[in-house]
Amino acid sequence: MSTREEIIDYEEHKEEIEKWINLKGELKYRRFLNLLKEKAVPVTWEVLKDTYRYDKRLLFNSFKYLSFFEEFLRAQLWNIGNATYETLENNYFFNIMGTVLKNKHKIDYSDFSFEFLEQNKEKINYLRRRVAHNKIILEGDSKFSVDELLTAMYVTLPKSYQEGFKSAITECSFNLSVPENIVVNLT
Repeated sequence: MSTREEIIDYEEHKEEIEKWINLKGELKYRRFLNLLKEKAVPVTWEVLKDTYRYDKRLLFNSFKYLSFFEEFLRAQLWNIGNATYETLENNYFFNIMGTVLKNKHKIDYSDFSFEFLEQNKEKINYLRRRVAHNKIILEGDSKFSVDELLTAMYVTLPKSYQEGFKSAITECSFNLSVPENIVVNLT
């Protein structure tokens, strides 16, 4: 069955659907359609397009906070004189997290938990790769769910950034018809 055949109100929104499928690709919409079907959600055009938009909002907000977090970690290493700008600029994010953990006894920043960084570095790196490669955030996999990834990011950020991140993620669903069982809830 084609994507078009599975959208309940296809005929009513045919022109708009065709426009967006041609712009964004049927295969990508198909992935969102399958996600909705897995969650037993009836696939209307509004729900399908809003789920796509919700995922993009999650992607953009995750990018914003991941960018900050990477810069923050590099700054901690620069502040202790551990590396030059050029050295850290060319280093992988996962390695930066490891270097921060190796030097935690030298870093004086009380607004941040090294314990959470240690617990969540793999999840944060996985989220970063998904974001960097423009993957569908809502598609978890057998290793990590989207809730696990975003919660790991939330608790590992410096405390002064956690509420901003939580708010940004929560607001991703505002004014969209996204099924409740798909919306990410940070605890």
